[in-house]
Amino acid sequence: MSSAWGQSAGENPSWANWTWYSWQAGPPCPRDYRDVPPVSLSEKGPVSLALKEISSLLQEFIMEYKLRYGLKLGMGLGIIYNGEVIFLEGGGTVSMDSDVAPDGDTIWNVGSITKVFTTLLLMKGITDGIVHLDDPVTKFYNQEAPPIFDIKNPYGNDLSGVCMHSLSTHTSGLPREAPCQAFNCGYNESIIFEYINAMLLLYPPFVQPHYSNFGLSLMGHCLERAYAGTYEDIIVDQLLSPMGMNSSGFHYTDDVKNRMATGYTLNAQGNQVEYAYNTEEQGWSAPCGGMYSSISDLLKFLHNAVLGGESPVGDDRSNMFKMSGTPMPDGVSGYGLGTFEDVYANGFNTITKGGLVGGFGSNVAFIPELKLGMAATINLGSSSPDTLLAESFLLLLPALLKELDSNQPPPSLPENYQHWLGKYGYSHLNVLLSIEESGQAGVLNGTLFGTPQIFTWDPVQQEMSAAGAAFRMVDATSLSESCHNLYAVSKDAVAYFGDILGIPVVTVTDQNIWNIPKLLL
Repeated sequence: MSSAWGQSAGENPSWANWTWYSWQAGPPCPRDYRDVPPVSLSEKGPVSLALKEISSLLQEFIMEYKLRYGLKLGMGLGIIYNGEVIFLEGGGTVSMDSDVAPDGDTIWNVGSITKVFTTLLLMKGITDGIVHLDDPVTKFYNQEAPPIFDIKNPYGNDLSGVCMHSLSTHTSGLPREAPCQAFNCGYNESIIFEYINAMLLLYPPFVQPHYSNFGLSLMGHCLERAYAGTYEDIIVDQLLSPMGMNSSGFHYTDDVKNRMATGYTLNAQGNQVEYAYNTEEQGWSAPCGGMYSSISDLLKFLHNAVLGGESPVGDDRSNMFKMSGTPMPDGVSGYGLGTFEDVYANGFNTITKGGLVGGFGSNVAFIPELKLGMAATINLGSSSPDTLLAESFLLLLPALLKELDSNQPPPSLPENYQHWLGKYGYSHLNVLLSIEESGQAGVLNGTLFGTPQIFTWDPVQQEMSAAGAAFRMVDATSLSESCHNLYAVSKDAVAYFGDILGIPVVTVTDQNIWNIPKLLL
């Protein structure tokens, strides 16, 4: 019998065999999230110097809020690399009435980052055989287990597409918000479902992404019924406690309140005022945004769930951030499994998730290939620390790559590089790409659209890149069909080497997709 991720009848399909609805060209291409050797972070090395710049950057953000906007705020920032916390600082103050700076244990509401944990619970439920990927909401809410889920579907009578898969990737077609405000919701579940069943699907399931707090809340309550407990307690027992996230949760005890930063918002006059519901639990909407946490705990999450630690879902952690097949209209980002957003930058997929709720903003971001992650928080609900994270990555990445490069063995080509060699085009008079031996270590010669190129192997990113051209080559020889991912809408062109029906093909993607056959000699 195969595992829970196997292909036996009645079992859950592998994540790799999901239907990638939005890609007409096939499933996303695989990335090799291989182990990257750790580097020694010497006191005067490039990384240490970059971390000092990041510390100054954090203080600059605090001062800008104070001098430009007259705001007295606090921010937290943490960085983890290869399982080691290499940066953990707070700036500003935990409240307007205090001069105490936040630290790694200060508690903040993290808003929509909660959605990642809701989907992580889905993955664990699938791994443990408690739920299935294609389980519809009607499996958990029906006549035998009321209230009934019967939202109006103007596109047909079938609600099976409103399922765990579509809910977790914002493709269910549900409206953005549930019929119950996030705080002080006095409705019981029967009343909530009366309102739900009077609503309409905005789109047929799996047709297009539409961010939905409602959808993730509904999925959390389906999982609540599958696990036979309360959502908040299940998250703590199944995820937070196993990852050592003891400063995270949903219930505001006196200890939590004493360690919590004060959340603020801006009133109509632009003045900083305390948010009224900082310690109010979100009730039915908790699965989409009701969690609190600390920077230290968020770094534990990044390490354990996605960057190589002891994951509560086992070895399938990489599925947390695979492309979900739901690219966004901006053309450079998309929703990944676990509601992560994926942005291609700096030669890597920088995978992020932000949260804005009440008086707080938060963000996590990571690069799986480098085992590098960051978390940032701020106690202002109309602001996000994502710019702080982005600028921190810009400071740290060149320094880290410099130290990584200095620790790499002499350049060499991958063992199977020879299947790349040859000419690719539609005829010998129309050669679009050619690759040949160079006689130099780690280098191939060739042409790209008729222009001579030198292709250099990058052992960190596991790909060839052309000097002077935005062109990269990634091995995809294990694929039996063409593949595609969001690189196709980035500024770079990417060549994936594989085969279609046994014919050697290079699939080149930029704004378009071309399957270019290898020419026979």
